[in-house]
Amino acid sequence: VIPHTVAKAQQQMRSLRGTMLWLSHVLEEGAIEYERWNEGGLTVSREHTYLYYENFSKRRHEYQPEIISVWSRKIRVALGPCVGDTRPTVGKERVRSFQFAPIADCRRQFAIHLGCPRLAMGGARQRAGVRTQRGRCSNCRGCW
Repeated sequence: VIPHTVAKAQQQMRSLRGTMLWLSHVLEEGAIEYERWNEGGLTVSREHTYLYYENFSKRRHEYQPEIISVWSRKIRVALGPCVGDTRPTVGKERVRSFQFAPIADCRRQFAIHLGCPRLAMGGARQRAGVRTQRGRCSNCRGCW
């Protein structure tokens, strides 16, 4: 068994690709393009979100981004109960949308999915004042 060290957590984050890398970026930023999370969560069009993912992938030279069904499934697996579907009416049309839980819950669920349940992300990382001691995180003995 490999111990949960800061270096291991950093290596796991560096090895993310595709949807998981994009999701990590979005959760770190606390926004999907110009749509920011608020205390109640975030509701955003699935198509708009996918286009943002495609552009992110192109900027990172990932020339074959996952198709929308695979991408959507990976998000659901990673965030579990923190993401759901909704179809609000916009104008005269019903728009397929993701409804995300509050950002702290999404970050927590994503960290659990990665196998590092107390991984600090975004503003929580700075507020927690994460410091390392002997290669381990002082907050959880293994994650950054």
